[in-house]
This record gives sequence, C-alpha cells and structure tokens, in this order.
Amino acid sequence: MKYLTYTISIVLSIFLLGSCGSTSNNTTPRTNPHAEAHMEMHKEFEKQNKEIIEPTKAQLQEFLLNKNQKGIDFYAVGNEPSWSLDMDFEEGFHFNVLDGIDFRAPAAKFVKAMDANVTRYRSVTESGEIIVQLNQSGCTDNMSGQKFDYTVTVDFKTSEDSDYKTYNGCGNYVPDFRLYNIWVIKEVNGRQLNSMTFKEGMPYLELNTSDNTIMGFDGCNNF
Repeated sequence: MKYLTYTISIVLSIFLLGSCGSTSNNTTPRTNPHAEAHMEMHKEFEKQNKEIIEPTKAQLQEFLLNKNQKGIDFYAVGNEPSWSLDMDFEEGFHFNVLDGIDFRAPAAKFVKAMDANVTRYRSVTESGEIIVQLNQSGCTDNMSGQKFDYTVTVDFKTSEDSDYKTYNGCGNYVPDFRLYNIWVIKEVNGRQLNSMTFKEGMPYLELNTSDNTIMGFDGCNNF
C-alpha cells in the first residue's frame, strides 16, 4: 500500500512510452469506493439453517472493503472446523478457529519456494506457533462455492503441544481499493501537461479491482 502512486506512475509510463513518447510520474484519482464478509455469512446461514451459496459480487466487495479498511493484506477461510486467518504484513497475523483458538502473532517475512509458486510464513510467540503456506493453484470453498486464487495451509500448535494441527482452506489477497479509479495523467517530470497537446483526450488508466482488469487510453490508442 506504500507505493500506490509510484506503481500507477510506472504503469502509465510504460504505456505512454510505447505509443506517444510521454511518461508520467504524477496522477490524479477520481474517487470510487467499493466492497464484504465470509465467516459472518457462514455463521448467519448456519443460524438460519439455510443452504450456503456463493456470495454475490456486492457482498464480496463489501467484505473486501471492510478487510482493506482494517489493513488486512491477505485473508483465508476454511471449514471442518470453521476457521479464518487475517494477515497484515506489517502489523501481524490473526488466526481464529470456531472451536476456541484465537491466536495473534507478529508479522513475519515470507520465504518463496524455489520450485513452486508457494509462499511460506512462520511466526512464533510464547503461546504458540503458526506456519502459513500460500499456494497459487486455485481453490473453491466447499461450503459457499466461492472461488479463490490461493490454496492455503495453516499448521498451528500451542506452546504446550508437541505436534502441529493442519488446517486447509482457501484465500485471496485483499485489493487496495484506492486503486479502483480512473487515473488521468496530470504532469510529467514536474511539468504540468497541456490538454491541448492531446487532441484525442488526456491519457488515463482505469483500474477495476473487483474484476482484476485494467484498461485505458495512452494519448493515441486504447488498451
């Protein structure tokens, strides 16, 4: 989240350089907020004894916006027993299991597997230890039917346990909803741009964090 403007500037620069020879290092957003909840939905459906179905797009957006506002970077859920994991890569991890586990641990650096698209985190406290593995292999929640980008494995044990207990589930990164906007180029290298220079309109990027899409105009062509 620290490099939001810098990241957008680089993307704009690449497209502009490839077509019209302009570069950008400053953009102005138009606000367009977004957003939803998973464990809460499971519990509510269970209370009502209803069949659990895949959350709507609006529900998922609301859930993700709530996570984003709390600073969560990645979340995961699983069943049998029902569990959830919130990962704030700067502040810490929160692992909660319906059978009574409520474990918090400091953020940990990741280790990337050499031969697979797997990322591993390990965090230890006086009360316990957690090992989280994120495998970008696709995953479907067996209760809600919701599709995720990552298969997640959590190995957890308390300081009194000799062996880990393994929890399997699914997870996704939480998008930064500040990106969900139309970003119009404003200046290049500290110099204000003249809209008259761009006869077809000012270059812009449209980032859709809900659909994971990007589109826009580079001053000459749409992309």
